[in-house]
Amino acid sequence: MSEEEIIAANRLVAIFMGGRFIEDQGKEDVVFSNDENKEGGVEEISMFQVDALEFHRSWDWLMPVLDKIEKMGYKSNLTYQKEGYNCRIQRLEIREHEPDGSGKKLILNKKYFCSDNWPTKIEAVYWTIVKFLEWWNEN
Repeated sequence: MSEEEIIAANRLVAIFMGGRFIEDQGKEDVVFSNDENKEGGVEEISMFQVDALEFHRSWDWLMPVLDKIEKMGYKSNLTYQKEGYNCRIQRLEIREHEPDGSGKKLILNKKYFCSDNWPTKIEAVYWTIVKFLEWWNEN
């Protein structure tokens, strides 16, 4: 992937994680604040240049994103085959439905996002998350 594609994808992830973008002296920065870590009423703030975001190459950055997606009811799965690493993010919803009184029917609603044949685990997980977030922003 090109550097421009990675920066655009990292912006998408940063927005999902609550990042706010600001321009400072001609450069774009992203600011993250963590309300959960307030001590004595002081908010913890982190600021990064957009091209310094590391969601695509650091598990420390990427795992909180996957955790947030899983807390929304989605499950993730990472596998390896000889072609490379494969990642899936999915959610199954099963509902009972009785439209005409003829008996209950089960309706299966499946959301499925995947990224296949990547050389590393982190690339497979990262690009699957990016696919998920592109869909998430459209819906």
